[in-house]
Amino acid sequence: MTTSVRRLDGLHRLFQDLQLKEDIQPSHSRERVTILQLAARVEESLELRSQWFTDDRIDSLGGLTAAELVALGQGEQVKQFLHRIIYCDRQRAPIY
Repeated sequence: MTTSVRRLDGLHRLFQDLQLKEDIQPSHSRERVTILQLAARVEESLELRSQWFTDDRIDSLGGLTAAELVALGQGEQVKQFLHRIIYCDRQRAPIY
């Protein structure tokens, strides 16, 4: 199994787990998948990404978790937060 197929399979399993844990709207499900895919540019580990999504509070976004923000319809704020992190990392990356 290739790495990308394994990652997609892992993401699919994570998505199913999240659906089983909560009664979520389909639009929120898509938002979660999009955010977890974007977060892969910051953290490779699917397990750590999913833990961040559900457990880690984001101080700059009112101390809510990404999951809570998505449930409130604020997934776009989470995506902007991740884009800022990705952009800052790119700015600091050495140029060879």
